[in-house]
Amino acid sequence: NEVEIPYSLYPGMAAILRIKMTPRTYRDCVLQAYRFNSQDALDQGLVDIIASENDILPKAKELAFKWSKFARARPFYGMLKEEM
Repeated sequence: NEVEIPYSLYPGMAAILRIKMTPRTYRDCVLQAYRFNSQDALDQGLVDIIASENDILPKAKELAFKWSKFARARPFYGMLKEEM
C-alpha cells in the first residue's frame, strides 16, 4: 500500500479507485492500508464471488459462459467497460 511505502497514488489511479470504491472503502484502503480478506472484498463490492481453491476453475467457467453471450457485441462491450 502506498501509505506504507510511503508513496502517493498517481492522479489517474486515484480517480479509478474513487470511481470504483465507496468513499469509506477508498479511505480504508488508501489512507489506512486496510487489507481486505475475501469476505470483506465481497461485502464492499470489490469482487463478485468468492471461490475455494477447488472451485476456482468451475466458477471461472460459469462466469465465462454467463458472459459469453455478449461476445458478438465485443467492440461495444469494451467501450461500455471503459466508460465504467
